[in-house]
Amino acid sequence: MNPLDEQDRIETLDSAKMRDLLYSLPQQVKEGIVLGEGVDLTVNREVRSVCLSGMGGSAIGGDLVRAALRDEMRVPFLVNREYSLPNFVDEKTLLFVVSYSGETEEALLAYEEGKRRKPLLIGITSGGRLAEAFERDGTPWIHLPGGSPPRCALGYLTIPLLIVLERFGLIGGKKEDLFELIQLLTSLRDRFDPSVPARENLAKEVASRLYNKIPLIYADSNYFEGVAHRWETQLNENAKVFAHTDLFPELNHNEVMGWDHLKEMSEYTFHPIAIFLKDCNSSEKTKHPMILTLEMIRELGLDLLEIESEGKGLLSRIFSLVYLGDYVSYYLAILRGVDPTPIPRISKFKSQLTESHHKDTKVTK
Repeated sequence: MNPLDEQDRIETLDSAKMRDLLYSLPQQVKEGIVLGEGVDLTVNREVRSVCLSGMGGSAIGGDLVRAALRDEMRVPFLVNREYSLPNFVDEKTLLFVVSYSGETEEALLAYEEGKRRKPLLIGITSGGRLAEAFERDGTPWIHLPGGSPPRCALGYLTIPLLIVLERFGLIGGKKEDLFELIQLLTSLRDRFDPSVPARENLAKEVASRLYNKIPLIYADSNYFEGVAHRWETQLNENAKVFAHTDLFPELNHNEVMGWDHLKEMSEYTFHPIAIFLKDCNSSEKTKHPMILTLEMIRELGLDLLEIESEGKGLLSRIFSLVYLGDYVSYYLAILRGVDPTPIPRISKFKSQLTESHHKDTKVTK
C-alpha cells in the first residue's frame, strides 16, 4: 500500500491535525467575507496607495490579493516585509498592518511608525499585543479566529483584504469571483482529501514525485509570484525541505545558465526537480518563452513536472495552485515521516527575538 493511503500513519504523524486546517479553507473564505464586511470603516479621504505590512504567513495574503488585482487597481499596492515602512506611506495611503498572532515584532514596529505617518490604518490580527494596541488607539481592526498556525489561516488573511478594498471603492465587486472560488476550493478539497487514494489524488501524486528531491519552482511573474513563494514556504515549513523559486520571464535571462551545473550535480546526490506552475488562461506571449524553457529542461534530461491552474477567474486560478501546493507539502511531510505542524527553529528564533526586544526596552527605560 502507498504510505500516503495509510490512514493510521497520517493520523500518527499529523498529531496536531493540520489536515483539518487544510480542509477548512473554503469555510475560511466564507467567513473572511463576513469579517471584511464587519470592520468599521470611515472613508473620508482619497487613497493614492496601498501598503500591507506583515511577515511570513501573515503577509502572503497580500501577495495573492495584489496579483489577483494587478490588472484592476489604479493605485500602487506594496507588500512590506520590513521593520520600517516605505517612504511613500502617508495620509493618502491605506495601510494594513497584519500579524496573525499579534506578536510579530516587525508588524508591531511598523504599526507604531504608521501611526506617526497618519495613513488610513486597518489592523488584522487574532489577538496579542497588536490587538491591544488597536483597541487602545481606536484603530479599526479585523479580529481573526485564533488557534492555528498563521500559514493555515490563509482564507482569513486574504479575503477580508479584498472586501475592504472593495468597500473603499478601489476595486469592483467580487461577489461572482468569490462564489466561484468557494465552489472550486470545495471541489479541490474533496479531491485532495487523505481518504482519496494516491492513484486518484493529484496532491499525493505530486508529493511522491518530490520525495527525496530538491524542488525548483517556476511561475509567471505577472500573477503567480505569490503562488510560487507560497509553494516554497509551505514546503519549507510543512515538509521541512529546501526549495527554490524563480520567475518568468526573468529566469530566461540568468538562471537557465546554471542548469548545466544542476545536471552535473544530479549525477551524484543532488536530485533537482523542476516544477512549472502554469496558468490555464495564459497568453501566447507568456506561453511561448515557457515552451522554449521547458525544451531546455528536457534536453538536459532533468526531472520535470508541469502543473496547470484550474478555474475561470484569476482569483480561482491563483488559489487552485496555492491549495494544491498546501496539500502537496502536507503529503510530502507524511512521506518524510515528519509532523507538518511544528516549526521549532522558527519558534526558537521568534522567542529569542522577543526576549531581546524586552531586554532592550528595559535598558532604554
